Amino acid sequence: MSTLQEDDRLLIRDAVESFADDHYAFDERHRRLQASGKFGANWPAFADLGWLALPFAERAGGLGGGMEDVHVLMRAFGRVLITEPYAEVVLAGKLLEELDSELLAPVISGELKCVLAHGEWLADPGFEHVECRATRVPGGFSISGCKRAVWQAGAADRLLLTAMLEEQPALFVVPAEIGGLKLDEFTTIDSRYAADILLRDVVVDGDALLASGAAASRSVRQGILYAFAVLVGEARGIADALVAMTADFLNTREQFGARLSSFQALQHKLADMVIGAEEIRALEWLVAGSAGLDDPGEREKVLRSAKARVGKVLREMAEVAVQLHGGMGVSDELVIGHYLRRAVALDSLYGDSSQQLAWLAARS
Repeated sequence: MSTLQEDDRLLIRDAVESFADDHYAFDERHRRLQASGKFGANWPAFADLGWLALPFAERAGGLGGGMEDVHVLMRAFGRVLITEPYAEVVLAGKLLEELDSELLAPVISGELKCVLAHGEWLADPGFEHVECRATRVPGGFSISGCKRAVWQAGAADRLLLTAMLEEQPALFVVPAEIGGLKLDEFTTIDSRYAADILLRDVVVDGDALLASGAAASRSVRQGILYAFAVLVGEARGIADALVAMTADFLNTREQFGARLSSFQALQHKLADMVIGAEEIRALEWLVAGSAGLDDPGEREKVLRSAKARVGKVLREMAEVAVQLHGGMGVSDELVIGHYLRRAVALDSLYGDSSQQLAWLAARS
């Protein structure tokens, strides 16, 4: 639960909204990416403003913010489509916090970027399938295998990598630049970046092992579920922007001598989008409140249900927005199409809507 007050939350909202407007104008996006790089240049500012410390407990050096506080950030980040790996690093940070690792301090200060490298070629919404193997060698471990579509891997200084060690799941911290590790980087549908990671006899020191057995599985699961909750806030930011931009478009464009907003069929489409945005807002509130649930199993069901529904609703909203904007809706020059691409990407993270529903059905 959050240790911050409502006044603190309002200050965060005002700061992030102002920062987003000043640094992420969409019409400057192409020039900004060329100048600052594909992972953005504002990471030091995120640390200075306390945004990297916000999600973590005060005992770990954080600000003690709750999910409702993180959502304030993520709404603005979703609206302007930031390129910095905020959600990915926070996910990894939650693993480090769960394991009481000393690596969390440099993550909070912005000196170190860590991302989780867990997914493999077999899609596993249960987060349990791992084929990557680690074996003990003198002085440490040798790791071999492949990780698939690790978001923002190219931005990381360290990878929190899962592997099977003596038939038990284990979590290792692996430098991104180490012999035997290769990143096959590619552009994702939302114009961000991911990488397939190939490891061939990568040798790490003994202290690279962060956790094994149940502790490793639990920390990975909790980190991914936390990311599910975080991204609901981003989805709300996108949903609100979709409604506002589409309403403005319909109120200004004309066809047959009349504004598009005067056509009843288009009014109904926009009304459906408003309903979708309100549903996502309600799910954001539900997700934030789920932190107070005593039963981890019930909380997981809430988060997976929210991810399944938000993924479906946001994608449908974005598709309607593109349709109402016509041909320009899919152009690179208009942000609407980029929102749709981001919605597709968010839905796919660690299992899309259908996979989350299948997981829930198997446990109903």
